Amino acid sequence: MHQVLRFSIVLLMLVSSMAFSSSSPAKIEHFLYSKEVEGKQTVAKWSLKDKEKTYVLDGASPVGTTNILTDKNFQTLSFQHKSHDGYSYTLTKDGNKVHAHRHDANGSFGRTYDISSSPWVQEFDFSFRPFILSNSKRYTFQIIHPQKLSIHTLVATKIRDEQLTVHGQTYDAVRLKMTLTGIKKMFWHADLWYNRKTGNLLKYVANEGPGTPVSTIELKSKKT
Repeated sequence: MHQVLRFSIVLLMLVSSMAFSSSSPAKIEHFLYSKEVEGKQTVAKWSLKDKEKTYVLDGASPVGTTNILTDKNFQTLSFQHKSHDGYSYTLTKDGNKVHAHRHDANGSFGRTYDISSSPWVQEFDFSFRPFILSNSKRYTFQIIHPQKLSIHTLVATKIRDEQLTVHGQTYDAVRLKMTLTGIKKMFWHADLWYNRKTGNLLKYVANEGPGTPVSTIELKSKKT
């Protein structure tokens, strides 16, 4: 009887210890971003979950849903987008390789790329945090075009600190210019502003390429 009682007490202590030592809930931040193209405005919702070893980003917009997994340096580990129109693409890191797959009405195809030369960063609403909060002036990374599954090297350069007002809120911002490399930088660039204290995107202005309309993305709200 005493042995059973001692065993019950030990078991209770073990269970209690496990309960108190369990990790605390992941911190979650919620963001709303407006996007305006030729006078038409839409809104995208994003959540950023800070887990023990990764960040999880989930986005939803009138276009579709996006799910992203990054490491603690915000370098992409996986990226999945599902469009309401029926196409989808999935990008997955495997060591120094990225496997890219796309499915649409014409079928499926895939490609694999070597990314050993520079980091792979598939989104830059949040993944520029380490760069913005550092003393570095330039950041070179690779990104995969979702339509063509082609890979491109981009360079983000800090231009200056500015005061920026978006949706009635004024921020201390860092202005960036993003370009392609080589001769391709003559044909496309983007202007971006980030919160100097948090590293979150405040504003993005760019087109999708020659002859396409300009898109303006702005932070509407943030809450935890």
